[in-house]
Formats: sequence, C-alpha cells, structure tokens
Amino acid sequence: MSWLQRTACESLLVFAAGMVLPLFVLALVWSRLPFVRNFIRPREVRIGRWRNTWTGVVSGALMVAVGVLLIATNGTASLGSALGAPDQVRLESWVMTATSAVPDSLVVAATALVVVGVVAIRMLLKRTSASTDQEASEVETDS
Repeated sequence: MSWLQRTACESLLVFAAGMVLPLFVLALVWSRLPFVRNFIRPREVRIGRWRNTWTGVVSGALMVAVGVLLIATNGTASLGSALGAPDQVRLESWVMTATSAVPDSLVVAATALVVVGVVAIRMLLKRTSASTDQEASEVETDS
C-alpha cells in the first residue's frame, strides 16, 4: 500500500471515529444516567401553527451558523490558526518520525489490553456489589 493510500485510509478511520465516538458515549450513559435521557428528550415548541422540537430548532440554528461561517470565511480558508503551514508540516513530520518505530500490532494489543482490563474491573465491581447486596438482604431476613 502506498503512502497516499495509507494516509487516506487513516484519515477515513479518524473521520469515522469522530462521527461514531459521540454516539458511543451517549449509548454508554443513556441507561446509567437518567438526567441524560431527560435532557435529550424532545420538548415541543409552538409558534402559532408552527410546531417543532427544541432539539430541531437548535440543530437547525447550528446548521445555519456553520453555513454562514463557511460562506463568510471562504470555507474557513481565511481563518488564522495557532501554527502556520510550515510549522504544521514540521510538527506532523516530527510526530510521524517519532511514532514510526511503534508497530501497529503493539497499538492494537495495548488497546485490547485496556479494553479487557476495563471489562474485568467492571465485572469485579458488579460481582462485589451483588455480593454486598446479597449479604445485606440476608442480614435483613435474619433480623
């Protein structure tokens, strides 16, 4: 695979992760934190005969704001940045050089190890919580 193809694949993976990660976080907190469900629940807004939800109004306003920003800044090309183009290229080259020695399999293995560790800790905590609840119910029945 050429450098350009690899860079394009990596870019698409980062883009996809950026799209999916917020949904993943929302799915994780949806059942565990009831206030999230109440916060996101659609609430109706009426103006005369026009009816919509607040989430629809806010998302529509954000879409209009992003459109105006893109039109006003020529697709954000005229916006400044913290680093100039040569500095960005130098920084990217340095990061690529510094991380090129790390094999992809090591990154995958480290990620898998973290996931297994998190799952194991959650199972341990759940088991400890269940045994504590069971002991508490046994003490209540003995009383």
